[in-house]
Amino acid sequence: MGVKELLKNLGYDSKHPLHSVDSLSGLTIGIDSMVLLTSFIKSDMRIVDKFYLGYTTDFDDELASYLNKKLAIFIELKCKLIFVIDGDRNPLKAETNSHRQDVATKAKDALDLMKNNPDNVDLGDVYKVMKETVTVSKELVHSLKVYCTSRNYQLVSACMEADPQLVALESLQIIDAIYTKDQDLVPLGAKRVIYLYIRVISYRFRYRY
Repeated sequence: MGVKELLKNLGYDSKHPLHSVDSLSGLTIGIDSMVLLTSFIKSDMRIVDKFYLGYTTDFDDELASYLNKKLAIFIELKCKLIFVIDGDRNPLKAETNSHRQDVATKAKDALDLMKNNPDNVDLGDVYKVMKETVTVSKELVHSLKVYCTSRNYQLVSACMEADPQLVALESLQIIDAIYTKDQDLVPLGAKRVIYLYIRVISYRFRYRY
């Protein structure tokens, strides 16, 4: 679960300068897999449409292409990648999970209204609402397993959420850094978090941790 603008409010950005991504060469990177899987689902209207209609299988090739693109710099730098996925739901987040389900239900109701009034509907609005109805499926997790197995990447299933598992792996020095979009790994104790690529300078990617 991400906390919006947490790092900004903590002054994290101003305290942590940009670093050359070359410094990651050969390191072991822990991948927040659920973040990537969620991004994959919502990356393309065609994929969103398939998930909305219940066609959640046969994504092996599309997911592989998406991950290769997202992780290209790590692959180029010969980093060792360890993917971590969520395990059981955290009972302490029952209220949050219930809220997410309510959002998805309301989104589906909104889509039904749009179907009944197609002349007054913008396609962009439909796409935006549909994205709220889709979640990571067991079949998509299987596609991730296929991807990892075919490339000899380790896949770790957390006891509950991936975030504390990633922080624990870093604390145990099993991984050197964590790759994610979520901002709440820092208060969990993460020391080196890679928040995507935010700038390109002189044709060299830089990252912030």
